[in-house]
Amino acid sequence: MENVVEQYSMFHRALVRFETEFFQKIKPSVPGPLTSVRRMHEIMLPNDEDFEMHRVDRVIRKVVFIIGLTEWVVTRMGPYVRPSELWWVRAKNRSIGLYTSMVRYSLVALRLEPEDDMGRCMK
Repeated sequence: MENVVEQYSMFHRALVRFETEFFQKIKPSVPGPLTSVRRMHEIMLPNDEDFEMHRVDRVIRKVVFIIGLTEWVVTRMGPYVRPSELWWVRAKNRSIGLYTSMVRYSLVALRLEPEDDMGRCMK
């Protein structure tokens, strides 16, 4: 159980950093629609404080949501977002690389996404 808590803690810190930078980079470029997307995100993933395994599950669901949101932004808003703002898809620096590895490991381990699809999403 201690290992799960430690992994969750690392994963959660990476996720919070990812989400904060994600909304800071996208929101100024695309005013309006993301307010409702952000609200949908809060409704789908409430911040309840339950036991650790539930929190791990909640983080995984958050990751699945963020991958879906990323794909939506890239496909629907591509013309309005500068390529330099799509850094989270490219996973260039070490912390985002770590985040990508954890996402891939978690989703493949839980069989939520095949590895090929995961690689395609995060390149």
